[in-house]
Amino acid sequence: MRNNATGSEDSRPPHYRKRKIISVEDSDDGDDDDDDVFETEKEDFPKPRDDERANSSKKKKDSGGKVDRGKVNSQPKKKMMFGVRKKNGKGSASDKTPSSQNKNNSNNDEHDESETDDEEENGTEQRQSRRHSSVWEDFEPIIKKDGTQKAQCKHCKTEYKFHSHKTGTTCLRRHQLRCLQTAKSKNVAHMLVTADAKLQARKIDQLVFREMVAKSIIQHDLPFSYVEYERVRAVWKYLNADVQVISRNTAVADVTKFYENEKTALKRELRNLPGRISFTSDLWTAVTDEGYVCLTAHYIDRNWQLKNKILVFNALPPPHSGVKLAVHLLEMLKEWGIEKKVFSLTLDNATSNDCMQDILKSQLVLRDDLLCGGEFFHVRCSAHILNLIVQDGLKVIVSSLHKTRESIKYVTASESREITFKRSCESARVDEERELILDVPTRWNSTYKMLERALKYRAG
Repeated sequence: MRNNATGSEDSRPPHYRKRKIISVEDSDDGDDDDDDVFETEKEDFPKPRDDERANSSKKKKDSGGKVDRGKVNSQPKKKMMFGVRKKNGKGSASDKTPSSQNKNNSNNDEHDESETDDEEENGTEQRQSRRHSSVWEDFEPIIKKDGTQKAQCKHCKTEYKFHSHKTGTTCLRRHQLRCLQTAKSKNVAHMLVTADAKLQARKIDQLVFREMVAKSIIQHDLPFSYVEYERVRAVWKYLNADVQVISRNTAVADVTKFYENEKTALKRELRNLPGRISFTSDLWTAVTDEGYVCLTAHYIDRNWQLKNKILVFNALPPPHSGVKLAVHLLEMLKEWGIEKKVFSLTLDNATSNDCMQDILKSQLVLRDDLLCGGEFFHVRCSAHILNLIVQDGLKVIVSSLHKTRESIKYVTASESREITFKRSCESARVDEERELILDVPTRWNSTYKMLERALKYRAG
């Protein structure tokens, strides 16, 4: 039997060779049938040493070719037990109890398999313990069918390229911040219940919190000292004890950073526009005698939506001449990288604006940046033209306008005069809840509203 097995092994590759194992069993009738013979992989057993081979060959010669493998049973951590069948009925004490021997063999097999599984689990735990980053709480490494290794999100199952020695965890951390399924999959013990009875993560992202504070300051025109208000900080701490309060200097830095990020994104959008951009600009002087200039871009995006964006709004020291305005606007266009996308510029009818557009137009035409040689470049403001027409027509009633303005100034000069005027209107049965207003001479619509309300108070 052994020779036949050996012959079959020689015809196979070395790693496919099998050997036959004979279990130990007592046989009183000397039956030598092969019911208890089974095969196992050769690579499951350790290779014998040279000295063990020499001893085994020596024992074969002494015993006439028979090998006593009962001693092999005493070796620890063997998945299979070796032995030979005793035909003469003589054997060791263990041979007389085959059922107990088989039970011991099966118990040893189970013990060895459990030890092997424990060793594999310990090795896996050691390999996983090398990943110290916190992102691995939400990611797990996987191996695809093509052999490539990926990092998969445990919550939304998104996969990212990953290599233990070549790639970092920056992209995984970004996904961890914006993953919508993370809060839903977190442990309930580490979560809070919102007012809508929904679970949310207990921990907060400090960067997101600071960005939201910066947006609040910008949108509601809050002072930077808002972040240092005692009650505001108390509310933040009440909502989440892990929140880190910031100072006004940090708020200034966050607002500036938010502005720079938005400016960079808008620059990228304007540069990638398939069409051209129309601009409107205006210059005015504040009550503090400070000059300000504003430049607004009007364009249609890729989704065919009309967009209006203020590109420049800053102080402009005197003189407010056409040359200085042209140089300033040209520098702004170069800063935004859109000097080749200019289509038109809308201005009011001030003399300095006429000079400015002539200089700006000549510079852009020399660079061949305008369509049709700049024929459609300068557009006059229609609202300003309409205001000039109405103001010219109001010259006919200039005396009436003067009397109306002076009367309103007299009534609204003090609180006592307003109370007296109100009593006079009640006695005259004037039913008007809106108060008197004073117009702005350069805005014809404000003059219209002033005259409309003054006529209703005429009886008072």
